[in-house]
Amino acid sequence: MMNFLRLFSMTLSIAAAFVFVQTAQAQTAGAPPTATYRSDLGHSGYSPTTAPAVLSVSWQTSLPDVKVAYSTPALVGGVLYFGAGKHVYAVNEKDGAIKWQYPADGTAATGEFNCPPAVADGKVFIGSEDKNLSVFDASSGALLWTVPTQGAVESSPTIDNGTVFFGCNDGNIYAIKEADQKPLWGGQFRCDGPVFSSPIVTDGTIFFSDANSNLYAIKESTGEKVWTYLPSGGVTPGGPVFRNGVFYVVSGRNILSLSPRTGAVNAFYNLPTNVLGSVTVSDNHIFASGSDQQIYCMNLHGSIQWHTRLHDISTVPLVVTDSYLYATSRRGVIYALDPTNGTVVWNYALQDSVIHPLDASKVTKATLPQTRTNSSPLLQDGKLFVVTNDGSLTAFSGTAPDHVAPVVLSETPQPDSTVGGADIQFQAFVTDVGSGLNPDSVSLRVDGYPIPVYYDPSYSQVAVQFDHTAGTLGISRIILPTLPDGLRTATLKIADWRGNVVTKTWSFTVDNTKNPAGSPAATPLPDNPTGVNPGGPMIPAGGQTTTGGGRTNSGGGANGGGNNGGGNNGGGVVVNPGVPNPGGYTPEHPAPAPPPGTQGGGANGGVGFPPPPPI
Repeated sequence: MMNFLRLFSMTLSIAAAFVFVQTAQAQTAGAPPTATYRSDLGHSGYSPTTAPAVLSVSWQTSLPDVKVAYSTPALVGGVLYFGAGKHVYAVNEKDGAIKWQYPADGTAATGEFNCPPAVADGKVFIGSEDKNLSVFDASSGALLWTVPTQGAVESSPTIDNGTVFFGCNDGNIYAIKEADQKPLWGGQFRCDGPVFSSPIVTDGTIFFSDANSNLYAIKESTGEKVWTYLPSGGVTPGGPVFRNGVFYVVSGRNILSLSPRTGAVNAFYNLPTNVLGSVTVSDNHIFASGSDQQIYCMNLHGSIQWHTRLHDISTVPLVVTDSYLYATSRRGVIYALDPTNGTVVWNYALQDSVIHPLDASKVTKATLPQTRTNSSPLLQDGKLFVVTNDGSLTAFSGTAPDHVAPVVLSETPQPDSTVGGADIQFQAFVTDVGSGLNPDSVSLRVDGYPIPVYYDPSYSQVAVQFDHTAGTLGISRIILPTLPDGLRTATLKIADWRGNVVTKTWSFTVDNTKNPAGSPAATPLPDNPTGVNPGGPMIPAGGQTTTGGGRTNSGGGANGGGNNGGGNNGGGVVVNPGVPNPGGYTPEHPAPAPPPGTQGGGANGGVGFPPPPPI
């Protein structure tokens, strides 16, 4: 059980420090800038920065001997600090050059650095599995001092008023003064279980949770307990969030709003699915990832504003800026969404830099799918930084040039092959290492006849679309017309987000004697095909549903979601008690039954369309 909690913690809370930004809190004029877990001392995940919608790769740095990376970088003074495997790195923001690494001689440390660092007062604070919190000189990488503990340190440190606070797997919260490395108020507060969450420090109080779902508030100056609370549904290891004077905690499918002064539950927001990781909170909205593969946006009263289905959502918390909301998938896809309506405006499938560092010509189908990331992206200074499990740090920006077209790796039917003409399963594997592939740009034609296809970034695959009118789930592939005998020519076009287009043409032969028994007769191809699906973007897998109805068949109930986007009473999440629920459910993720006297889920149950399975 402890191993499960430890792994779950690293993928949810410890590695999920979605944003580090330079902050002004607790600083005086001329003081060194700082960086802390999820943007601020409340760990809200809101980043006060701007970036354009479409980003391209600026540079990529490969790191040795890294199998899994959990540590999100911290950016201060043009230098990125992070842990990767049994090393700590400082990398130049401009070009990715390694400034220093620990250990300096290239050997490995005794334990892995699995938590995001904090940077303050010219020092880098980071915990490791070797039961120490290590403190480095930010300029030179020299190890200044350590704090020994009785367990692995996987809680991101928080520095406030010259004191470093951090949790430990030994079940303690530690408070150590920077000036003399001596404990504050005895230095330890004993908890009921391991502490993976990063401490929140605000108004002289420290808030955190332990692995046994206890919430704590203790006085910053004395370590005296203010209150504890144990929600009946437990607490996600992602830890609490503080913003707008409110303390937010995830408990199963509930988001609890607690008083920071007393720990009393002021309200709760009930979602139709379990929430993955901590929530992200801006000035006016709450964002959460659901186990039903949907991203939810609520106002501060708990009413859903929109929900968007993405394929294979990860447990990493979201980050929101004034312009965009960022999410990651478990298969290494980064998404940028419009926070006002949930529309995906950019995505990028991370590639394995060890095999093909920014060189698409070295990509083969065998190297796909792309690399995974257990470390959350950092968005700062208008740039995006991502550490991936292949041992690389990739930097994206809106100004990085991208003049290289995507690369088609393989095609089906194979060139010069002979196939039956009935229900051909056209597909291709395509990659782009510059700005990523634009799903809206894909098209496929056979002798001028348009074939309905879509691009799935999770598998770097172009494939035949799914028929969303067939059955209750809509997971049947579109049945294509049977092609007539003879030599056929297929032409695939797809562009990246910068407009670079690849056109791939190949030929194959159709022989209808190879068709299964009972196959439809061949259909002559029209000279000027009209009235057929021209291909294009993927059919929405759940789609966006906004207040006021949403799109037809977009996962919000019949014809877009009924009243107010997914059922009566505004989409289904209201402040205590949560009653109706938004549409977009499937038999695998059914809508919960509403209490008597209420309605929810949209007309006809609000059945949405799941993403296509892998091929």
